[in-house]
Amino acid sequence: MGDAGQIGIVPLLPLLDSEDDYLREDMPFYYAEMGAAAVVPLANILTDVNAPSYRRSGAGESLAEIGEKHPELSNSIIPHL
Repeated sequence: MGDAGQIGIVPLLPLLDSEDDYLREDMPFYYAEMGAAAVVPLANILTDVNAPSYRRSGAGESLAEIGEKHPELSNSIIPHL
């Protein structure tokens, strides 16, 4: 996806709690492809107590997926998890 794919990082965050199971399950893989650019927006959702619980859960799953795909980012992801 490259740099062009990063434009969707913030606008697609609401899809983390989509009613569409397939979409909700695939979002962490999109964020894993985005790598470091997605860490802060996802961490903000994860720590937002007013965000819907499924969105927060999806943010945590996405951060974990980023950590698996990009082990060099572990030090910036683990404190949020």
